[in-house]
Amino acid sequence: TLLESVWTLVQIFREGVATYQYPFIITGSFYNPAPFGALNGIGLATAAACIVRYRSKQDPFSRILLILSFTVAVPASLALILSRSRAAWLGLLIALAVLLYRETDFRAWIRRHRGLFIIALVLLLAAGAGMFLMKPDSAPGRLHIWNMECRVIAGHPWTGVGYDRIFKAYGDVQSAYFQQAERPDFLVRVAGSPVYVFNEYLKFGMAWGIGGLLLSAAVAAWVVWRLLRKRSLLACGALLYAVFAFASFPLSVVQLRLLGTVLLACALTADDGRHRRWLLLPWGLVLAVCIFFAYRAYPQEKARRDAEQVWRASLFLDMDTGSMLERFQPLYPHLKDNAMFLYQYGYLLQQAGSYEESNRILQEGVGISCDPVLHTALAENHFALGHFDQAEAELIRAHWLVPGRIAPLLALMRLYAASGRPAEAIRTGRTIRRMPVYADNPQMTALYEQAMLLLGELEGAIEPKAPQK
Repeated sequence: TLLESVWTLVQIFREGVATYQYPFIITGSFYNPAPFGALNGIGLATAAACIVRYRSKQDPFSRILLILSFTVAVPASLALILSRSRAAWLGLLIALAVLLYRETDFRAWIRRHRGLFIIALVLLLAAGAGMFLMKPDSAPGRLHIWNMECRVIAGHPWTGVGYDRIFKAYGDVQSAYFQQAERPDFLVRVAGSPVYVFNEYLKFGMAWGIGGLLLSAAVAAWVVWRLLRKRSLLACGALLYAVFAFASFPLSVVQLRLLGTVLLACALTADDGRHRRWLLLPWGLVLAVCIFFAYRAYPQEKARRDAEQVWRASLFLDMDTGSMLERFQPLYPHLKDNAMFLYQYGYLLQQAGSYEESNRILQEGVGISCDPVLHTALAENHFALGHFDQAEAELIRAHWLVPGRIAPLLALMRLYAASGRPAEAIRTGRTIRRMPVYADNPQMTALYEQAMLLLGELEGAIEPKAPQK
């Protein structure tokens, strides 16, 4: 936590040093500020536990631990604030409240200072409202995601849809949800095509049904309970981790996945630090099996990581389509479970004129993703092949996946205009005209202007001209 927070604060306050990942303000070595905030929050909760536990002790070890804890607390607090990770803020607040309740005479302090406590509670509620208003679309968007994920679980309550198909199932449910009835404008605005689940427990529920949901929640609760019972310094950090998993994606980030494994391992140790000898054999067998499978999986995993590095580096190279295809083709066997790679590979094949092969690659992406750009690319292939009905179906599908986006409707409008269906093109253009456009989104503004320009041309072509005098 100290290294991540100090390094990132240097990036922020030292002119000329960029943050790790545009467009976020602060991310540490993470791709996203949310898991970075969780790491800082867990470090802060652990440092706070050390300060409370060892504040009155004078032995050298306790003094060193206190100095380190205070050294971590200041930069980590600043980094956590700048990360704007509200899930981490909430988790830290809950963890600190539990720490004070268990380790101090906080209950007696509340009884003596009830008025002050009520004022502090009101201020906290006001701060919570401010957190909501800080990113007003984020919280409703998160609730919408949870709603769609619960609908996926309700559709497959016992078996789930499988781990690799959770986003495909999410897209199917969201598309049906918006087609079934008129929805409020704010829901249309916040709906998107997520690449993270924003709730680890619901992810297990989508993948393996209600049993997976309950098991994941039970494991998280058991780890927190075990560490609290053992009075572990990591207990509050584990509590923050469990709370954070309700609103974010810690298991999708390698640093937090490793940290979660450490917390689970600490919970599995005995209360008195000693293990019964008869447990050595089964634990040894488990360790041997894990090592065996890790050894077997290492070459494939290394090849996948190497391929991903080559792919990401290729995005910054100025190469023609043929050269890029030659670079992407050997990466496909290792990255065929990455929807964004499949889209880019399929787009390159489209640019090269290999429409059928492009469709095959893009269909693989459709099977694991809910991103409408895959359907838009499929529509372009079908249009090039003369399959207008299939192109229309793909664009309609892309629209209903994320109905707040203009790009699929603009492509559909152009398809109708090019295939001699001006009335339907005008109807689609007028639908776009009624859609909200955000001034802070230049790409959306540009698409809207293109649509309005085409709509004006189409309306001018079919309206009768005024007679000349």
